[in-house]
Amino acid sequence: MTWRRCIARVGELELGNALVREVLALIDECIHWCNYDRIKQSLGWMSPVQYCLSHGLAA
Repeated sequence: MTWRRCIARVGELELGNALVREVLALIDECIHWCNYDRIKQSLGWMSPVQYCLSHGLAA
């Protein structure tokens, strides 16, 4: 998943007919992707969670 795909999926929902649960589930999926699956060059090609864990920054 990418940010564009997250935004596109939000755009696909017809908010007039969508359940709040569906919207919240999609947002949760996007946040999870951002924190756990998205790797960044500036973090040494690690996800933000991997980077924090490797540097002892996670609680």
